[in-house]
Amino acid sequence: MYPYNPLKEYNADGLELPIFHCAERFESRFFMQYLMDLEEKSNKATILKEYYEEKKSVLKYYTKKLNWLNENNADYMIKKWVEDFINKLEISISNIDRLTDLYNIESFRSYVIDVHDDIGGQSCTPETLKKIEKVIAFIDNNYELLHDNKSFFWGDEKLNKQELYNKYISYQTVGENYQVKNKKHSI
Repeated sequence: MYPYNPLKEYNADGLELPIFHCAERFESRFFMQYLMDLEEKSNKATILKEYYEEKKSVLKYYTKKLNWLNENNADYMIKKWVEDFINKLEISISNIDRLTDLYNIESFRSYVIDVHDDIGGQSCTPETLKKIEKVIAFIDNNYELLHDNKSFFWGDEKLNKQELYNKYISYQTVGENYQVKNKKHSI
């Protein structure tokens, strides 16, 4: 959708927001919603198994991407970012505790992105409200993990735990006010 030079830029924002990349887009737009829905029907082990399988595919893709970047003389910082990403993935899938931490970090990221998109577009749904609740729970129960892994962005990194908590509590009201009504259209 948005052209960019993958040899010199992370994404269409150039070098500004490396948080957005191929795997993140798939996860934030589709996969984390699937896992959130699965949480209602299944146990954590099943969810982590699905997540693990997806991460193995991501690792395979980014390993190919790094080879391509090397073959095509990509800028050092782009190759370094992909190398670091691969290393983080390899470490994270090596044991269940690290995999669980990464799942929590990336779920949080995906929910925050979706919440911001829905509120910005005034197009909230019951799923938006569920994600806001999950973000609040993550802040409440996993703040140190999120903070230590630099998981806050778009200004949230400047807020302390209580300020973040208050921000997303206020989003509950906003999300309720922006609920998209299911209207039937006549032809």
